[in-house]
Amino acid sequence: MTIFCTSCGHPNEKGNKICVECGKPLAVRASAETKKPMALKTKVLTAVIVLLLAGLGGLYSWGTKTASAETAVSKFFEALEKKDANMLAEHMALSNGKQVEPKQAAAFMESYPNLTPYDLEQVATISQSGKVLGVFNAFKVVLPEQTVSFEFPHEGLELHLDGKKVASVEEEDGIYRFTGLVPGSYDAKFVYDGEYTEFTHPFELTIEMNTGSEETFIYEELPAESVVLDFDVFNETNYKNYKVIVGEKEFAVDATGATEPIGPLPLDGSLTAQGEIEFPWGKQVSEPLKIDSDYQTLEISKLSKDQEGKLVEQLTLFGEQYTQALGTRDASVLKTATADQRKVFEEEFKMMKESNLYFKGSLTEIKLEEPSIVLNGNGESVSMLAELVVNGANYAKGDTVVLDRINLEAEISFVYDADAGKWLVGEYVSNWFSSIEPTRTIKGSGKVYEVAGAAGKAEKAEVPAEVTEENFGISDSEIDYFFNAYNDSSVAAINSGDFGMVSSMVTLDGPRFQEQSKFVNDTYAKGITEEHLGTSVEKVEVVDDGYLQVTTIEKFIIHGTEKSSEKDYRTVTIIYVEGADLYAHKLISTKEI
Repeated sequence: MTIFCTSCGHPNEKGNKICVECGKPLAVRASAETKKPMALKTKVLTAVIVLLLAGLGGLYSWGTKTASAETAVSKFFEALEKKDANMLAEHMALSNGKQVEPKQAAAFMESYPNLTPYDLEQVATISQSGKVLGVFNAFKVVLPEQTVSFEFPHEGLELHLDGKKVASVEEEDGIYRFTGLVPGSYDAKFVYDGEYTEFTHPFELTIEMNTGSEETFIYEELPAESVVLDFDVFNETNYKNYKVIVGEKEFAVDATGATEPIGPLPLDGSLTAQGEIEFPWGKQVSEPLKIDSDYQTLEISKLSKDQEGKLVEQLTLFGEQYTQALGTRDASVLKTATADQRKVFEEEFKMMKESNLYFKGSLTEIKLEEPSIVLNGNGESVSMLAELVVNGANYAKGDTVVLDRINLEAEISFVYDADAGKWLVGEYVSNWFSSIEPTRTIKGSGKVYEVAGAAGKAEKAEVPAEVTEENFGISDSEIDYFFNAYNDSSVAAINSGDFGMVSSMVTLDGPRFQEQSKFVNDTYAKGITEEHLGTSVEKVEVVDDGYLQVTTIEKFIIHGTEKSSEKDYRTVTIIYVEGADLYAHKLISTKEI
């Protein structure tokens, strides 16, 4: 049998092992009669291998197409259009390498339902992310991770988005920064559990799709904040005597009278604060203050009941001593006044002596406006509005004295003498047109004080005759005109602080001149203004040659620094008549009616 070389094709004898022509080994074939049939298992395996080899080309083509960048973008926008959060999440990732969850994808779709390829190109990248079938590189749309920040200078604040807590970092500047977030709209809430309060604060949060270092800042008002508390009464020289009590904790104040920020505290009024001050006369504690804002003032403007009682006792003594000092023109009897205030009284009494003026009278009562008793701003003094009611008269030596009710309204300031352990009058300011509304009346002694022998004998007094056309040639209508013009000018002087606007209508040598000058200056300094509504003459009497005593009814509106009020007064004035000219000479009395 002849066999052919598979290398060169040369015929060889059956028994040859190598080709006689080319020397290559000869392949030996089994004869037809010895060939065995292929087993079924072998046939199946061979068929599978053939099929796999045939499909490799198609699989490769499918895999490269499915895992391409173009397909990732196409699927991303397909999911947006279908509003399919699960599909969108499969084709999204964050720049920190984390996979986007379906809830995050849903939040993204809510904020950016109409996103365009151009918009996406500005913020996103297409990057390889994982494998398809473990063979082909997969691509996804990669969004920059977002950061949101919130100012809250306390530890323990949590941010939850769609029910899931977000990791955070609290910076030293009191700013929380929450990172690794997907842009979109979320149901958010802040959760806090602290020393003074706990709260859950829900809100809607939209995280912007920022690039670079930009952040989304959260602007939310929480139901708890840091709170600063200060005092309405404060003395910076001894601020260490001040403290604030919140709950069971005490807080100091600085040299401005304010605490450091405390909290966070609830702002719903459920928590209260109290202020405490150690004064020379003792400890004062404020009423509990409901906390409902981030800056509040603790009021300690009122004295304790005990100290207020001691103050009123000193006021009663002062009223009696002042009446005595006025009657005797001797300031040394004022043991209830400070040395500086006694000097002020000494100057007034000196002026009385130089002008040969006197006072005779007794203290009948003291009217006190108790709500006016308040600590002044520096905490060193207490002021009040009071009225000393005397039965008395101002007069010149030798005059016949007719006692009448005189109201001495004043603003009185007390200071505490720690060495003596009592309150002393530090300032006494006459306030004739005050808007005092007395709530308490204290009886005076009724004892009469005067300089012996200064007054004329009472029997010389006669019932004055009514003024007629023959009396100095002045009619009632001229007197009426004078007093309206005089009161108009007096008000103008008060409102401008210029006594010169009325001084030409007052006698130069009379007691009214200095008295009214001081009144104009004092009233202007307090910021009080007036309106003259009108004056009518009630009674005219002759008291001496050239002098008339005129009783008038006067109407004014008094504008104080805080309120205004209309007042009616009955005023008795002695005027001097010189020819056709009239001059105010002496104020006898004025009282509200």
